Amino acid sequence: RDDDQVVAFIEFDTNRLGGTLPSELQHLNDLRVLRLHEGSTSGRIPSEYGTLSSLFLLVLSQNNITGTIPAEIYGLPKLVTLQLNSNHLTGTISTDIGMAASLRILFLQENFLTGTIPEEMGNNVKLERANLQNNYLSGEMPQDVCDLREPTGSISFLTADCGINDEPRVDCAVPGCCTDCTYDSALPSSQPSQFPTISFSSCLSQVLGVLSTVSNRTTLLTSGTPQSRALGWLLHRDTFYSCPFDLAFVQRYIMAVFYYSTDGPSWDVCSAPRNLTDPSSIADANNNCVASNPGDYQFTGGEGDAWLTPSHECFWGMVRCRDDDQVV
Repeated sequence: RDDDQVVAFIEFDTNRLGGTLPSELQHLNDLRVLRLHEGSTSGRIPSEYGTLSSLFLLVLSQNNITGTIPAEIYGLPKLVTLQLNSNHLTGTISTDIGMAASLRILFLQENFLTGTIPEEMGNNVKLERANLQNNYLSGEMPQDVCDLREPTGSISFLTADCGINDEPRVDCAVPGCCTDCTYDSALPSSQPSQFPTISFSSCLSQVLGVLSTVSNRTTLLTSGTPQSRALGWLLHRDTFYSCPFDLAFVQRYIMAVFYYSTDGPSWDVCSAPRNLTDPSSIADANNNCVASNPGDYQFTGGEGDAWLTPSHECFWGMVRCRDDDQVV
C-alpha cells in the first residue's frame, strides 16, 4: 500500500508462488509494481493487465507462464521494466512493442518466441537493456534498433541468438549492433561433467530432432506440457550440459518429464531448488533430499541430490543406475 491506502506494490520473490494470474488485478488502478519472480505461477498473462495505467514494473520471470505476450502490455504508458524471461511463452513479439514509450529494460530470453524482431522496436528510444536470447527468433536485428546503441542512443546491452552457430539465428553484428552473442547461462558447471559440453542454443534443431524420437514433436512445443517444461529446463536452466546425441541427454530429458508429470515442485523431498544457478539454493535443496538412492547403487553416501540440480541424474534422490549410468 502507499500513503493513500491503495495497493501499489505486489512483490513475491523465490517463494514458489503457484496458481495462475487473476484478471481481477486489472481493477487495481494504482498498481505500480507487479513482481512475481522465480515461482511456479502458470497459465497466461491476462490481456486485461494492459489497463494498469500506473504500472511501471512487470516482472514475471522464472515461472511456468505459457501463451503469448499480450499486445496490450506494450501500451502501458509508464512501463519501464518488462521481465518475462525464463518461462514458456510462445508466439511472436508484437509490433505494438513500439508503443512502449517509457520502456528501459526488456528481458524476454529463455522462452519459445518465434518470428522476427519487429522494426517498431526502434521506437523504444529510452531502451537501455534488451535480452532476446534463447528463443526461436530469426531474421535481422532492425537497423532502427541498432541505431539506439550507445553513444548516440541509450542501449548499453543488446543481445539475441546471433552466434555463428546459432540455429535459428538473428543477424546482429558485434559490436556494431549487438553487444554480445554468447549466452551467460552457458557457463561451465561447478560440478565437472563426464560428458562433452555444448551450447544448446547452437543446436536447437538437433535437440528437437533427437527428442522427437521419444516424445511427440507437437507435445514438445506445446506450452505447459511436462515435455515442453522439461525441454525448456534442458535448454535454458540446466547447467550440466551433455551432447544431444549422447544417450544420457535423452535419459536426462525423460527424468525431467517424469519430474514435471508428477508435480515435482510439490514433492516433500528432493524437489528442485528454487534457483537452479544459485549454489546456496542448490545446497539447501540437496540438504532436504534425505531419501537415499536404493539398492547397491548408492553414489552419495546414503543421500541424493535434489532433482534437476547440476549433477548427473544418477545422483538425484531415489534414482538407481547401473555401472554404465543408465537408470534402472
